[in-house]
Amino acid sequence: MRIGWIQIENEMETHKFNAKTKGWPSSTRAEIIAILTTLLVVKKHSVVNIYTDSKNTISTFNSYKTKFSNYRSYIKLDNQIVWELIFKVVEMLDLNVIMHKVKVHSNNKWNDRANEEANEGRDKDTLLLIKNSYSKHKYQLQYYGINIDTNSRSFIKKMNDIHIQKDFDNLNRNSKFSIAEVDKNLSLKIIKEKYRKKGITMSRFRNFKDHNLKRLTLKN
Repeated sequence: MRIGWIQIENEMETHKFNAKTKGWPSSTRAEIIAILTTLLVVKKHSVVNIYTDSKNTISTFNSYKTKFSNYRSYIKLDNQIVWELIFKVVEMLDLNVIMHKVKVHSNNKWNDRANEEANEGRDKDTLLLIKNSYSKHKYQLQYYGINIDTNSRSFIKKMNDIHIQKDFDNLNRNSKFSIAEVDKNLSLKIIKEKYRKKGITMSRFRNFKDHNLKRLTLKN
């Protein structure tokens, strides 16, 4: 992912920054990592006005302290680690951060200029990685040593679906069903709905009977 920002004073560009990062890719994550890197170079006790075209970023920023203050709600938040770091920096530097919404694709010259700077970050040789050594929570969910920086329930559900699909694909009797012939995503939704009505979860696709039902559904 690419990130970038510019600092403006009196309609003049005074500072700029760009970089690339990886992990849990989304446009919102790129926006908030850009905000984090911005706050890291601000002087203490500053008033910081941030202009972004990401409505989701502004909404989460304004509601973070009230909606995600406990661990149960924290682990349901996408980009939880980055958000916690942002508010840790705000606290440590005693910053007053004010978020402003910029209309997307409105030909705003400074917003377009920030996008240009972010695009340059794509070609950087260095990689910006996010780690949190300041978390107030005792635990951080991980997957093979990688911090899960997204809604944990959604992540587990997605990984479970992948393992189920892998088990299904590895069955010899299903080898003739190529990706070109079958819309597997649509088929899974149909099968899930059938099982849901019976009060059965997809995690029970572990025996011959269950796999056979799934195969027949795809075949039909």
